[in-house]
Amino acid sequence: MTIVAIRSNDLDIFEVNDIMASKGWHLNALQRPNSIHICVTLQHAPVFEDFLRDLRESVRTVKENPGPSKWRASPNIWCCWEDTG
Repeated sequence: MTIVAIRSNDLDIFEVNDIMASKGWHLNALQRPNSIHICVTLQHAPVFEDFLRDLRESVRTVKENPGPSKWRASPNIWCCWEDTG
């Protein structure tokens, strides 16, 4: 298993996540920094090209449509821990 995390300083990564979800991909949203991640296993091998194609299309859609999200569902942000010290 490998964990792949994706973030961007140029676009709203949560919008990308929402579009990916509408395409059937289930990534996890994170914060500090805002990012998304997916756990990749051998079962993903047959669909990795589909995933990359959908990710590219999602990023392109967000870049071409700046502003308030058209896809935003309720935010599902998981914060595993917070450093308070």
